[in-house]
Amino acid sequence: MAFDIFGNTLKPGYCEVHPSMNEEYPCSLCVSESFISNQQQGVTDEVRELKFNMGQQDEQIKLLTGQNIRLKEQLTQAQEHILTAKTAIKKCFPNPSVCFDSILLVKIDDYNNLVDTLNKCDVNDTGVAGMTEDKGE
Repeated sequence: MAFDIFGNTLKPGYCEVHPSMNEEYPCSLCVSESFISNQQQGVTDEVRELKFNMGQQDEQIKLLTGQNIRLKEQLTQAQEHILTAKTAIKKCFPNPSVCFDSILLVKIDDYNNLVDTLNKCDVNDTGVAGMTEDKGE
């Protein structure tokens, strides 16, 4: 004698999970429920994956935002250096067209040496640039 999942006597030819269905196990209702359950699991997995991907993208956005801030800071510093160099050049060479060749003759290793060099420059009455003696300052 067969029984359904509830412990009741199962009529021959009926589903043991759905005893009211006149089909053997798995009945069409079992198959439908399984299909729906699998679809829900698939949706759940997809939602879980989408949430994970969104978290990854949020982290990437934070990283890129931080890099953007650092790049803006570097740009600001570079602009300040350029302004300092322009100011030093104007101070040292009031007539840049006359003194440009003098700038090219100065050995410059980096930006700081440029500013130091320009601060030591002196322009004589004829507009020719020369170097002032380093007084050990």
